[in-house]
Amino acid sequence: MPAFDYALIRVVPHVPLGDGETVGAILQCRQKRFIGIAWAQTPEALAERFSQLNADLVARYLHAMERVAEGEGPIGKYTASERFHWLTATRSTVIRCSPVHTGLTDDPAASLERIAAGLR
Repeated sequence: MPAFDYALIRVVPHVPLGDGETVGAILQCRQKRFIGIAWAQTPEALAERFSQLNADLVARYLHAMERVAEGEGPIGKYTASERFHWLTATRSTVIRCSPVHTGLTDDPAASLERIAAGLR
């Protein structure tokens, strides 16, 4: 059974405090050449919940993460694994990822949906 890596995506409105909400998950499986992102809700609905932030900007950044995962833009020339690690790299921004976790699956898309379903 192939291994996969995943991280949870968080929106942290008050960066110095670190308080935030988990809004989605990103998963990659090297053996299946899979990378995907699943949201707890649409990026627009998620952004609306953070009234202290610019909702349009948050939604744009969440959509940008999807495009990078799909292989678009300058980062898109890299492998799925490299894009996953670029997206999950530690940063001190409003949108950030949890530490990376691992698991085993024959169906990475279904595993991603199970993880995201736990956030809804």
